Amino acid sequence: MAEPRVQYVTAPDGVNLAFRTAGEGARVVFLPAIVSYGHLQTEALIPGTRRALEYLTPRVNVIRYDRRGLGLSDRDVPDDSLQAHMSDLLAIIDCLEIERVALYARMLHGPLAITFAHQYPDRVSHLILGATTASLSDVFETSRFRALTALLETDWELYTSVVALLFAGWSEPEVAARIVAQMRAGTTPERARHARDMARTWDATALMPSLRVPTLVVTYPSGWLPDDDLSRRAREMAGAIPGAHMLMVDDEEQAARAVYEFVTGNEAAPIRSAATLPEGTAIILFADIVDSTALTEQLGDAVFRARASRLDAAMRAGIRECGGAPVEGKVMGDGVMAVFSSARQAIDGAFRCEAAADGTGLALHLGIHAGDVTREGDNVYGGAVNVASRICSLSVNDEILVSSTVRDLARTSTAAMFDDRGEHQLKGIAEAVRVYAVRAG
Repeated sequence: MAEPRVQYVTAPDGVNLAFRTAGEGARVVFLPAIVSYGHLQTEALIPGTRRALEYLTPRVNVIRYDRRGLGLSDRDVPDDSLQAHMSDLLAIIDCLEIERVALYARMLHGPLAITFAHQYPDRVSHLILGATTASLSDVFETSRFRALTALLETDWELYTSVVALLFAGWSEPEVAARIVAQMRAGTTPERARHARDMARTWDATALMPSLRVPTLVVTYPSGWLPDDDLSRRAREMAGAIPGAHMLMVDDEEQAARAVYEFVTGNEAAPIRSAATLPEGTAIILFADIVDSTALTEQLGDAVFRARASRLDAAMRAGIRECGGAPVEGKVMGDGVMAVFSSARQAIDGAFRCEAAADGTGLALHLGIHAGDVTREGDNVYGGAVNVASRICSLSVNDEILVSSTVRDLARTSTAAMFDDRGEHQLKGIAEAVRVYAVRAG
């Protein structure tokens, strides 16, 4: 099962826009949170946003896109006005042949969502304003944004590092490093400054009293503004929009649950987040870049790290989209370890990793095993993890190898085919392990 592909639509002024859809059910446009960087994979690295996407994707159809001028969308754009961004949003909705969508706006995209809902009320089923505001002019005058603006003007590398740490948290430096790489790949300092300057003009305050779209204002600690400031802005929006509901929650995952219930009218029973690592029996997937040391010397450290970071983000996104939980703790080599609740999901996850590597110039070792694991913080341990790692190292370029245990679990639940590769004596493992190569059926 391949990773959901990036699709493109052309805006009325000729700008090509990258977007991706995942999940089934009610249509929810998950607006980008930040205006000064963009990449379809960047936000999925932010822990809170990642958990929100993991919660929503199994329940609704989530539509995400890169803003014009950023990420995988066209970089050179003739118009960056609020009206142009609304035309972009309408073009994506029309391309998907959707009559009405729910808009979930977070952080800096509140004015865009409010203005769109005001101008196209027949195309918006629900409006959700999450930890956002109706006007951005005063946001850039806050002490936090003045400090960030000064960095953006003078030191691009330090600016991207600070923004990444602000959203990833100081306790997850490896995640922050991946966000930094995505930010720098997704835009330039000149483009980021231009996007910031345009955002200063976004103000939908006057439109709120005339909104006629069901609206939920939900606020939670998000880091981009102080909590008391966000709460004040949420109260002001809820008071100005006729019939709006307001909810205060603890984090973005709880906000995602509120979005689901508001959009569908169904009460969602709490479930374990896909990112929650299990304890007990699990299916373990390892994906590691082939010959990373040699590639670093061949490509140069900066080029290799940029490619590896993009691949890492794409693999983690694909793994999450098919029900897996990527491990955030330290993993050997330049790869990803993930755990799944079923062998079929793990094999789907391996195919998604394989698809993510296609066209990057990077090849993967891929190995899967099943067994008991022990959870410790952001990692899992145990003999089954060691076996999965050893099986991964046996695979050749982009070959998916699984143990006989995984093959037996998956043979009746997947269309994949299994080719016997014989028994192997794995380092540190007493008994020989029979492995199978997996190919699409």
